[in-house]
Amino acid sequence: CIRDSDFDDKLITQESAGLNLAEQVGQFEKLLIHTELGKCGGSIQDTQASLELPRKTLYDKMKKHGLDKKDYKP
Repeated sequence: CIRDSDFDDKLITQESAGLNLAEQVGQFEKLLIHTELGKCGGSIQDTQASLELPRKTLYDKMKKHGLDKKDYKP
């Protein structure tokens, strides 16, 4: 299972100033997808609707960030 503690603390601290924009956006994107997958119990349909993303885009972003819907199933 993926937990909030799996995310880099740089996202929510002053240390984020050391990350470039692309790294900060990537961390934020990963956190958003992680949070929605958790709220939606791993449901791709519900997550994509909530984030207003096409299914393929959501799957591509999940792959990019190493997120797996199975980790969010109750």
